[in-house]
Parts: sequence; C-alpha cells; structure tokens
Amino acid sequence: MRATAAASILAFTSSLVAMGCTREAAITDAPIRPSFSIQGSTAVVPAFVCAVILGGDWTVPAGAEVVVDQRWEARNRGLVQSFLNAQATTLSLNGGPAVDVSGSWGPIAPVPADGVYRAELALSTGTSLSAGQSMTFDLVLPLSHRVHDGFTLEDGTSHKPLFFGPGVAFDFPCRVTAQ
Repeated sequence: MRATAAASILAFTSSLVAMGCTREAAITDAPIRPSFSIQGSTAVVPAFVCAVILGGDWTVPAGAEVVVDQRWEARNRGLVQSFLNAQATTLSLNGGPAVDVSGSWGPIAPVPADGVYRAELALSTGTSLSAGQSMTFDLVLPLSHRVHDGFTLEDGTSHKPLFFGPGVAFDFPCRVTAQ
C-alpha cells in the first residue's frame, strides 16, 4: 500500500476510533456482516470493510458471483460531486492489469436516515468461486485534487478536517475465498 494511502486510511480509521467506533463495533453494528452479504447468487464484497476493518480477507458462499462494492459518503451533494470529479478509480483482479472503472460510479443519492449523500460503485468480477477457491482484487482510488467528506477529522482533538488526495488516497486489496 502506498504511503499516502496508508496515511489516509490510518487517519480515517483513527477518526472512527476517536468517535467511539471499534473494529468489533464496526463489524457488529454495520449493516454489512464480516463473512458475506448475499443477494440471490451474488456475493457483495465491500472493499473498505475487507481491506481496512477485516485485514484483507473476505469469505463468500461457493457458487456466488463476486461483486466489489465501494461507497463514498459525504455531508452534502456537492462534496460527493467533488469526489466524483477528482477520482480515477481502478480495479485489478488476481494481480492483472488495473482497469479504469471511474465511469462506473452510480448517481449521487441522499441517505435520509443518515443525513448524508452517497455514490456507490458495484462492479461484477464475473467470477464465481468453488468451495476453497480464492481470488484477489485491488480497488485503488487516486484523486486529482484534495477532497473532504464533511465529517472526517485529522484526529480526535484538533477538529481539523481530513482531506484526501491528491494522489492515491485509498488502496483496498482483498482476498476473497469461497466456503
């Protein structure tokens, strides 16, 4: 993981801890469970949760098609649009070449229950794994300019906003194994 990406993730994770969110709480309280989220025969793998909270490993049911999911949430529509304008997201599968998926983000949508706005990226890998098989993916989010989500802070005491970018802000490698 590149130094700037690691620093951004560390600061972001530290801000979650400063707000009282632990790894266990993030897993237990999150609508996405640590083993798998499945809809029909599709297993949705949230890139951030896999790479940052669970240490890069995710389990899916055998035979389910693997879908890589990532969201960007911010305090208002304009901050999400700023992120979308800045990002040049790539996805690589099984160590293959990085593919530009920056045009695959969905539309900005309000999340009234949370009071935020969100854009989501859901990418089918076209892969269904048999029991015991694994695959890897690496979702990388470089940004052309600094962006802020409106609520993440540098640390728990300064109240200074944490800006992501420019450069690689996030790098989410994940190994997916079928059970």
